[in-house]
Amino acid sequence: MAALTIHEAAQTTGWSARMLRYIEQVGLIESPRSAAGYRLYGPAQLQRLRTLRELLDAHGLELGDVGFALR
Repeated sequence: MAALTIHEAAQTTGWSARMLRYIEQVGLIESPRSAAGYRLYGPAQLQRLRTLRELLDAHGLELGDVGFALR
């Protein structure tokens, strides 16, 4: 599977592109960059995003709670 752009990853995972940028900003995921500087999402990043959503839903947490705990 080829790496996806941020908009393709957003469609695949259900997160918005803006939320994907926020998730990266708070340190919950790292996405490698293309030579042109675009974020790329491979299978590992996509699985992490899916798992993050499942954990948030299962425990009734908000993304900000996880980001705060990480800091």
